[in-house]
Amino acid sequence: MWTALLEITRCCALPMALAAFVAYLLGSINTAIILTKIRQGGDIRDVGSGNAGATNVLRTQGWGPALLTGCGDLLKSLVAVLLGQYILVHLSVGDFDPTYLEYVGGYLAGLFCIVGHLYPVYFGFRGGKGAAADDVRAYYRYWREEVWEKRLEPDLGKLAEKGRWFNVARGIMWSMGD
Repeated sequence: MWTALLEITRCCALPMALAAFVAYLLGSINTAIILTKIRQGGDIRDVGSGNAGATNVLRTQGWGPALLTGCGDLLKSLVAVLLGQYILVHLSVGDFDPTYLEYVGGYLAGLFCIVGHLYPVYFGFRGGKGAAADDVRAYYRYWREEVWEKRLEPDLGKLAEKGRWFNVARGIMWSMGD
């Protein structure tokens, strides 16, 4: 596995850098900040817990804006992962399995989307905690490993169970930090 990854890095450095850059820029679009500036003219980071995320929007703005914030964060992450896959598959040189390139492109883009959400270039490098962006990456991993690779029917119960326990543990840790 490591030799294949090193070979991809050597042959596909430019597409990997482009996928990472595009994903970082997409991750930097913080829907909590944009939505609260449009809605109230203020910065969500100045109220509540000071975090630019859906939980703080829920606490300070209500369910509607929080739902839009969460959906916006999930959407930007999904678009980043899909663009990362597309860039690596279509711009890479060398004789690599497209499935493997999709896998690497998706993970690379997901990681840099999270970094963009945490440190957004558009908002002074002060962002959210990356919860929704990381959820997309985690669910993408489940989908690839459990459903796509094994050609199984998606087990929505298993997906919900993995996500639920992960979110419960993360929510407990973050509530203590907020």
